[in-house]
Amino acid sequence: VVGDRTIERGYQEAGVYINGKLDTGIGGGICQVSTTLYNAVLLFDLQIDKRSNHSLTVPYVPLSRDAAVSWGALDLRFTNNTDYYIYIHSKTTNSSVTFELYSTKHDRKVELVSTMLSKVKAPVIYVDDPAMLFGQQTVIEKGHEGFTSQLVKNIYVDGKLISSTLLSKDRYLTAAKI
Repeated sequence: VVGDRTIERGYQEAGVYINGKLDTGIGGGICQVSTTLYNAVLLFDLQIDKRSNHSLTVPYVPLSRDAAVSWGALDLRFTNNTDYYIYIHSKTTNSSVTFELYSTKHDRKVELVSTMLSKVKAPVIYVDDPAMLFGQQTVIEKGHEGFTSQLVKNIYVDGKLISSTLLSKDRYLTAAKI
């Protein structure tokens, strides 16, 4: 539905992850939309058919709750696995995107549990700059810590846990602090 991100289709330049580094590109930020939809679909207990995490962590959701999209490569797909129609309503403001899913009421409560399994500190690279005073430092790139994490979906009925499902186990790369 989102399609190819081009200037002609109205997309603008913003931050993107390319080859494990933060850069800029046309349509940067579109993953915030797919991530918001992904979380709404998870909380509604729909079937996830296809989802990819980012190469680096994102600041706007817990680990393993992101959904990266990139035309022709990464996609988010889900199936209505209920017996009822679902109405998906989206709305945006200058600073937010919201998805609301409506259908026949059910008695389930969904809990999403994101767990960090391991953490790797970002390597630090020092680059000499003869224009700087001895001992002076400046950060060119902040770097990213690496993680492995998992996401578990717990389903409760009347306050009782009826199922616990491992949805994903993800790895996020490190990026050097320079």
